[in-house]
This record gives sequence, structure tokens and C-alpha cells, in this order.
Amino acid sequence: MSRILLTAIGSMAAAPVARRYQALGHAVFGCDIYPREWTALAGELEFFQARLATEGEPYVEQLKEAVRRDGLDFVIPLTDPEVDALAPRKAEFRALGCTVCVPEEPVAALCRRKDKMNRFLAEKQVCHSQSKNSELAVGARKQRCAGLREMCCGTGFRGSAPITPAGGSASCTSPFFDAPRQVCRLIPTEIAVPGRPCPFPFPAMVKPRSGRSSLGQAVAADEKSYQTALAGREDCIVQPFLEGDIFCVDVARDAFGHTRAAARQELLRNKSGLGMTVEVLPGHPLEAVCAAIAEAVGLVGVVNMEFIRHGDDFFFLEVNPRFSGGLGFSMAAGMDFAEMMLLCHSGGSVEAFPAAPKHALLARESAIVLTQLR
Repeated sequence: MSRILLTAIGSMAAAPVARRYQALGHAVFGCDIYPREWTALAGELEFFQARLATEGEPYVEQLKEAVRRDGLDFVIPLTDPEVDALAPRKAEFRALGCTVCVPEEPVAALCRRKDKMNRFLAEKQVCHSQSKNSELAVGARKQRCAGLREMCCGTGFRGSAPITPAGGSASCTSPFFDAPRQVCRLIPTEIAVPGRPCPFPFPAMVKPRSGRSSLGQAVAADEKSYQTALAGREDCIVQPFLEGDIFCVDVARDAFGHTRAAARQELLRNKSGLGMTVEVLPGHPLEAVCAAIAEAVGLVGVVNMEFIRHGDDFFFLEVNPRFSGGLGFSMAAGMDFAEMMLLCHSGGSVEAFPAAPKHALLARESAIVLTQLR
């Protein structure tokens, strides 16, 4: 039995993960920036109120004290600011006998920077890159991937034999998708500089380089709205605005190179980018793309990758180096990413887990929990 701390237990991944660990016999602790009475899950765990991760040192010291006090074996951050604060300090926690379940600092930092990750994938030729003067940038969609929609998109998905990368090698059994590069493209990306003209035709998407939960994003319809979106900001990138369907893939990769993934199409999302109704698609070609990305960056652990289907093509959006808010969907479809996270970060293997999830349509339900009665 391990002693596990989940941070930010008000986040959507917390409940399914905490309850799975409890079912496995682990002792689960939780913290959040809000008081116990404001957090539904707090009543089920050993709880303490946490400082803001953006405070830096005080937050890290508070968690190190929790490690010493509660004898914690694992700390699992559930939000991006916590990943930013803890990834550079993993060695300090390791010296206390505790593992912080995030990728190593260089990997986490790469995942958190959308512009750097885009360049990295282009250099590694994992995804097909397009210049800012390409047909995509000017809105012309002449290139089409024949049969893609029929094979791998929406409710018409037929699937294929499960993708089971081994030894760090990504493969796909469908002969149509011999290389991840054929499946996924990169969106042209430039640094957005206030006062300089937008480098792409409008509409254009402005977003933070290290954003989270769709915060700080804006669609600029013209030069005036573009400059308004950039006012007072030096941390943004700009891309051509693409409309389409969002696909998320939960991905586990162990130190031996074994990969497990579960792809879902987000049929309904809220304004924060949280999936409300999804379809889990076993054997989807994006699983092979994610295995190749995970191998290229040297990932160990569980992360989430996001893509958009625009026309007949898939475009890479980002890697979130933590559990996704929709992790419960993947777990309900038979993929135990909670246990895989512990194994990946303790030298274990994910090879014994199912190669693909079950095909499922899933909808999120909210519940009211009494935390205090006066």
C-alpha cells in the first residue's frame, strides 16, 4: 500500500483517480487552495488547504512538509501551475523518499510551451509541418486524405487491430497509416508581437505560449481585434484559426518504451475546454501519433494530448503533462491510467494493461455534495 497525495482535488480528474487508488488499497490524501467545505471530494480524503502553486517556494515547502508529516510515497499534481512548480524540484522530493509524478523537468517544460513543442515535432518529423504561407494559412483546403473520415472519424469509425507499440516503437496495424506523420499535421505558429501586424490571414487564434484550460485565448477577426487581444501581453503565440472537432488522447509510456493510449472525440465541451460528452474510439490512428510523440520527447508517465480535426486532417494542438480533466472517461472505458501513473514512475511496466479501451459513448454528470450543514 502506498500513501498518495493528489493536489487540486477540486479538478475533474481528482475523483475518479482518488477512488481508484482507494479501491486498490492505497491511502489517499488531498489538498486544494479552497477550504475543505468548498471541495466535494475533501470529505473522502485526508485533506489540507494548500497555498497557491504560483507562489513558488512557499507552495513547494508546504508540500515537502506534508511528505515528512504524512509519510507520502507519491505526489500527483493535477493542474498546470503545480506541474510548473514541482517538475524542477523532483530531486528534492526524491531525497525525502517521495516521487512527484510528472515528467522530468526538460520534458515538462517542452510540453508546457506550445511554440517550442511545435518546432520540436517539426524538427523530429513526427507530424507534417506547413509553412505560414501554405494552403492552410490562406484557408484553401485542397489536400485531402482519402478515406480518413470513413476510417477513423466520428460514429462511423470502424477501427483496426489495437496499436501496441513496444520498445519505444510506434506502429499502427492499418496499412493506410504506416507513419504518424501521415495522420497528423502541425498548425503554423508564430510569436505574437504587440504592435506588429498579424503574420496570418484572419481569422487568427491568439493564445498564451503556456496556457491552460483555454484561458487567455482569443479569436481575432481583423487587425484591430488582433492588437486588442495582444494589449499588455508579451507571452502569446498566433496561429491560423481552425474550426473542427476536438480529439483528446490519454497516453501512458513507461521507461521501457511500452505505450498505452485511449483516444476520444469530444462531442460536447464547455467553455473551459472540458469534455462533457465523448466517444471513446479504440484503435484510433491518433494512438500511434501519440506513441511517436511520447517516444520523441522521452516521456515517462501519463499525459494528455489534444488534436483538432479540420476538414479531413488532424492537427496537433498540445501536450498536457498531467492527468486530463476527462481521464474518467478513459478509465470508464477500461484503461486504468491511475495505476499506470504509479507504475510508470516507480520503474514498472504498462505492458500488461489492455492495448486499447472499449468503444463507448460517455456523458458527464455533476452531483451535489453536502459539505456542511448549519
